[in-house]
Amino acid sequence: GSLIWQLNENWPTGGWGCIEHDPRRWKPLMYFLNKYLFRDVMISCGKGGKCYVKNNGLFGIEGFVSVIGCSISTGVKTEYLTMPITVPMGGGRIEWFDIRE
Repeated sequence: GSLIWQLNENWPTGGWGCIEHDPRRWKPLMYFLNKYLFRDVMISCGKGGKCYVKNNGLFGIEGFVSVIGCSISTGVKTEYLTMPITVPMGGGRIEWFDIRE
């Protein structure tokens, strides 16, 4: 899930809110959240190389997952893993994998 600190605000200006109070128009942050965070399929990796694909969609998914890291200081990209993956439909189905294997 996602935690939104301030959903709306009363002023039609730039600020921390996602939605203008009246007439409930989206602000730029809400467009960003909708495009990048509020998706049916999400992939995430954490410390130690543990990663997962989560499917909240109405259909199962089949495809390939590629994990590529990029050094901030040098810009050098490293491909850690490319593998096929299948995740059944909806309900927060999660398939775990480890990039070290």
